[in-house]
Amino acid sequence: MKRLALLGPLLLIFPVISAGQRAPTPEPTKILIETNEWNRTRLLDQLNQQGAKHGMKFVLAEQGYEYRIRFATGKTPEPVVVQDTGGALDYDTGVATVYDSEGRELFQIKHEYRHNEAGAISGTAKDIVKRLGKMNSERTKKPK
Repeated sequence: MKRLALLGPLLLIFPVISAGQRAPTPEPTKILIETNEWNRTRLLDQLNQQGAKHGMKFVLAEQGYEYRIRFATGKTPEPVVVQDTGGALDYDTGVATVYDSEGRELFQIKHEYRHNEAGAISGTAKDIVKRLGKMNSERTKKPK
C-alpha cells in the first residue's frame, strides 16, 4: 500500500516532465501552387495533413519557394462492360507536376479516386508528401 502511495505522485509528475520533451517543429517548406483558389486551399490543407504524419509542414509563397506545384482536377472516364452493356465510369482525378525552385521538373503524379474530388486531392497530396520526403531523405544521406 505504501508503494502505491509513493507511485501516485510520480504518475502525476511524469506527464509534466514528458510534456517538455516535444519533437521540434519542422521548418516549413515554401511552395507555390499553380491552380485555382479553391483547389489551392484544399491541396495545401491536405499537404499539411499528410505532411504532419512525416514531420513536414508547407506554407504558400509567391517568391523564394522550394517547390512549384502545378495542380489540376478533372474526370477520367473508364469504359465499363456489365452484362453485355457498355458505358463509362468517371473517376475524379488529381494531376500534379512538381518542379524545383529553378523550374526543373522533379516528378508527376496522377491520382484517380472513384468516389469524389476530395479523395483525389487527398491521394495526390499523400503521394506528393511521400515523394518529397523520400527525395529530402536521400539528399541528406548523400555526402557533400
